[in-house]
Amino acid sequence: MTSRRIELARAAAAAGALALAGATIATTTLAAPATTPAMAVPVPMLVPLLVPCTAQSPAPEPPREPGAYYAIALVPTGRVPGTATSKGTARVTFADSPFGVAVSPAGAYEQALEIQTDALPARPGQEYVVWAASSDLDHVTRLGTIDGRAPLHVTTALNKFLVVVSLESAADAPTEKWRGPIVMRGMSRSGLMHTLAGHGPFQLESCLKYGYGGRP
Repeated sequence: MTSRRIELARAAAAAGALALAGATIATTTLAAPATTPAMAVPVPMLVPLLVPCTAQSPAPEPPREPGAYYAIALVPTGRVPGTATSKGTARVTFADSPFGVAVSPAGAYEQALEIQTDALPARPGQEYVVWAASSDLDHVTRLGTIDGRAPLHVTTALNKFLVVVSLESAADAPTEKWRGPIVMRGMSRSGLMHTLAGHGPFQLESCLKYGYGGRP
């Protein structure tokens, strides 16, 4: 009978460990084999039954507002009377896409711009036109017009770019590049990146071979 007590003690210890682990324990009574009918004693065997948990999908996160780090501050140039105190901001985010990331036909990432201006005086016969231009001004795209009342929502596939607001004649046909005076301008955060070539200990290194137009 001593061995029976040892088996019962081990079973009780196993049941306690499973209970601490959060498992549901079901007890089934099985008859242990005996050498003689007189010694047939039922021995409880503990069989653990794990209860499956119900999988729940996490609640979707609310959309995040673009940080100020990537916002482009549009600074007035003072070249147009009455616009010295004007303000503007171009918020930069990834363009919406059902595939997660929006790309242009050429394979470049598309960025969404929300451009808002303030205190731009109305001028009869003229309009404020927004442009996106590469840092070397080789690629210029007309994005649309803005009046300061509603934001302008557009996209661009440029990586490093400038946002330019110019004053154009409303009667003229749209052009490929601005002709009127620049009212406001700003540079994307990526456009601020520059190589150390031509500066400090690397001043003998030319910027041209790295794709830049020379020393600023």
